[in-house]
Parts: sequence; structure tokens; C-alpha cells
Amino acid sequence: MRPIYIGVIGKHIANSQINHTTSSMIRDEIIQALTYFGATPIGIPLPAHYPDLDNDVYLQLKASFPEQEMALIDNYLSLCNGFIFQGGNHLDHYEYELARIIYRRGIPALGFCGGQTVMVSALIPDAKIINVNTQIHNQPQVDFAHGITVMPDTKFGDIIKTQQLQVNSRHRTCIANLPESNQLLRISAIDPEGYAEVIESSSENFYLSTRFHPESNFRNQHMSRIFEAFIAACSSTA
Repeated sequence: MRPIYIGVIGKHIANSQINHTTSSMIRDEIIQALTYFGATPIGIPLPAHYPDLDNDVYLQLKASFPEQEMALIDNYLSLCNGFIFQGGNHLDHYEYELARIIYRRGIPALGFCGGQTVMVSALIPDAKIINVNTQIHNQPQVDFAHGITVMPDTKFGDIIKTQQLQVNSRHRTCIANLPESNQLLRISAIDPEGYAEVIESSSENFYLSTRFHPESNFRNQHMSRIFEAFIAACSSTA
């Protein structure tokens, strides 16, 4: 049986030892979760010529990959059965462009926290992004910070098999809502203030993102279902 390869999109981080350089980072928790559920993670490095974006800059991302670089991207897309968009304070042009390509090609994708911003804004640039109450939503030391309500008749509801769920929370912004004209994505769970917590594709594609971090609690029965469903979707492309 062919291994299930999951591409984890790298995040640029500053190199504290050498000025004006960055490194591509893959979070250990994501690697641990994927290997625990039998998948093989592959780090996808970001091109050096794509600048980091500040946390409050998301849009104006219309450029496509240069031809030579697109050949490299095609290699990643051919090799990997699915992709994960990590959380983080900085978002790159590269991530948005890759999210659009992955969606168009129907490749399974899963995103966490800032990865949700990437996956949603790549398809719906006018999705409303707001600051949140950090006393509620930025609790990095707490495994289960607040509850969320799961919408009926959604993929996420079918995966998680409950209408109420406790999640962790370590973010400062969220997607408040989706424009009424949108037909690509739908909100499938909301936080205590009524804002989007989980957003999924309106089609059959596995294109799902959470504002919380299931990778931090991947052994929990509900968090494990997210990874199991994602990897099952990826296995169909193997």
C-alpha cells in the first residue's frame, strides 16, 4: 500500500543568529499527529523571494507562481495526497496562491488558526476578519478554553459526531462571517460569540479549517476524528 504523504506548508520565521535571514518552520505537534495516525509528513519550504506579511495584511494576493517555480509546485502536488496550512502570526503570498491551486485541483486540505485565514481569504477576499477578545480566545496554556457549537448537516458535524465541543484557543483574530454572495465555503461551527470557528467547502472537496488547534490535543477522541477524516480523504487520492 502506498504511503499517505501530507505536505505541511512551511512558515517563515526570523533567524535570531543571522540578521536579515529566515527559516522555514514545521510545527512538531503537526508532525506528531500525522505520524500517530499513519501518515507521512513532508515539509514544503517557502520560496525565499516571498516576503512575510504582517498579521493584519491578508489580501491583494493575485499573483501566480513564476513558471520555473510552478514546476516545483507541481512536483509537490503530484507527490502529496493532501496539505496542511499551519497557524502562525505571519502569512505569506505563497500560502494563498497554493491554497487556491489546491482547492481548484480538489486536493484535500486542512488548516489551523492562521491557516484558516489563508484558506478562506484565498477564495473569498472579502471575508470579514476581526479582532477578538483575547481574554477568551488567547489562552495558550489551556487545553480546552471554551465551547463551540457545531452546525447541523455539515461535513464537520458528520466528522465530529457532536453538536457541542470544547476546544483550545490561542488567536487574536477570527473570520466573523462570510459574504452572502459566497457559494464556495460555509461556516460549520461557531464560537461563544457567534463567530466562525470551523469553515468548510460547500462542495464535496475536503477543504476544512479550524480556528482552534486540534494538533495540540490530537489524542482527544474528537480531535482525533478530524485527523482520521482528513487522512481518509487523502487516502482516496493515493
